[in-house]
Amino acid sequence: MLKTVTVDDVMGWEPCWDRDEVEDAAGGREALTPLEIADLKIQAHERLWVLLRPEIIERKRLHELACVFAECVLLRERGMGQEPDTRSWAAIETKRRWLRGEATDEQLAAAQAAASDAAEATDEQLAAALAAAWAAARDARDAAEAAARAAQAAAWAASDAAWDAEIEWQLEQVRLVLRDQAEGRW
Repeated sequence: MLKTVTVDDVMGWEPCWDRDEVEDAAGGREALTPLEIADLKIQAHERLWVLLRPEIIERKRLHELACVFAECVLLRERGMGQEPDTRSWAAIETKRRWLRGEATDEQLAAAQAAASDAAEATDEQLAAALAAAWAAARDARDAAEAAARAAQAAAWAASDAAWDAEIEWQLEQVRLVLRDQAEGRW
């Protein structure tokens, strides 16, 4: 895990920003800790883009964050009076079983496919199903992408007014993980 992140690290991840923008965001510092990045005065979703990667957060923890973010989408759907498709819940549970070594890659792939098939007509249902499917991404190298996509789906399912709150909540979940890592609790 990177204890500090440099402008070169970020540029190596092929951001949509140019080098000058990344250097400006870093405030002229050579390197920043992940927690310092979490507190930068740039848009929260941009901070998440930098932080949700295996160079910064351990892969298993990224997979768990994907599950947490996907559950957020499903709970929001439930809160709107629509019970999420059981295949979406099952995909998240299968992912957690897989993380504990209690489910095979094949079982996880089947759960991911089922969650993808669960997508319905409404945006909220689509976001819920896709978040669950992304959370269930089976390849460990996809952990960061799964976490980021589940986060995007969670935010997408939120109303425009709730978008910022959702992203800030996700960023706070990432901060908690980063603190745990920094203190050796994970």
